[in-house]
Amino acid sequence: MLLMLYGRVERALARDRVSSEGTGAVPDVTIGFWTNRVLAAAGGGILGEALNRIYLHRSERVILALVLCFSGALVLRATTQQFRRATFWSAMFAASVLSAVLARTIDEALGIGDPAATLQIVPLLVLSFVICYRKTGAFAALTDRPVDELFFWPISAIAQTLGSALADWTVDPGGPGYGCALTVIALGLLTTIALAFFTRLQRAALFWIAFLLTGIGAALGAAYGYQILCGDWSMV
Repeated sequence: MLLMLYGRVERALARDRVSSEGTGAVPDVTIGFWTNRVLAAAGGGILGEALNRIYLHRSERVILALVLCFSGALVLRATTQQFRRATFWSAMFAASVLSAVLARTIDEALGIGDPAATLQIVPLLVLSFVICYRKTGAFAALTDRPVDELFFWPISAIAQTLGSALADWTVDPGGPGYGCALTVIALGLLTTIALAFFTRLQRAALFWIAFLLTGIGAALGAAYGYQILCGDWSMV
């Protein structure tokens, strides 16, 4: 199966590499995109946090079920030409739920504290970008080409897992806290926007920086929202 998948990637890479950004298959990267991105990640984070609290000691089964849901959303997206944007955001929501559960599971399994556990995810994300760049010549561009989506979704799930792990470290005792984290995120986003407008840095790299920052912010909002939904007003 892996050889067949590799063959499909190689054949896709041999095709025309013209970007198809802005087509109906994927959302345009606009303010609306980032709004939906934050809402999907926050909603997924709240559901993931609930699953973490309820099924913490059965996380393997939960992760397997979520992987199947995520895979199902991607299969549906690949096999149907209708509701392409709906399937995109469904997959993004599923990835956010899975990432929230994975981040907590990694922390609990390693038992070395949130900062050290978070650092275990960084090499995996870097390796994913390296493989993607070597195979496609780009950093998982957001297009409707099958080869681009093949890399986009795993990288987005890993990036959101890193964002959820950083959010967990932020809200835990000894972490920097909400105020400091939100200030850093806001400054980071403003810097990224400025770089997009006033420099010629590769837009894909800036996209993933913004993707990670909004993922951390959404995960923080999910943790905050979950506390309120559970009736714990001590964080308000």
